[in-house]
Amino acid sequence: GWLGHKYEKGATEFRLWSPLARRVKLLLFKKGSKNPKIIKMSRGTSINKDRHEMNTHGVWSATVKKDLDGVAYQFVCIMRKASIRIQETPTVSPLA
Repeated sequence: GWLGHKYEKGATEFRLWSPLARRVKLLLFKKGSKNPKIIKMSRGTSINKDRHEMNTHGVWSATVKKDLDGVAYQFVCIMRKASIRIQETPTVSPLA
């Protein structure tokens, strides 16, 4: 399946493949703002051995139902580090 974002005037869908992430946040920045709106992303669980484009295992997604024209975005992946600590790493989508 596709990754990155799909923009439409009424809603924008976001997808990121990060199978090792414990949680993923989507940060939305309005032009000129340093304070993002934070949205929790959901992890997919579907596995289809015959149609790989249908797999969502390890794919994180979120849909924002409003016009995001001109809004920048960033992903934050919360990873398990050394099995105990949590590390937050901002990630810019390579498709952005």
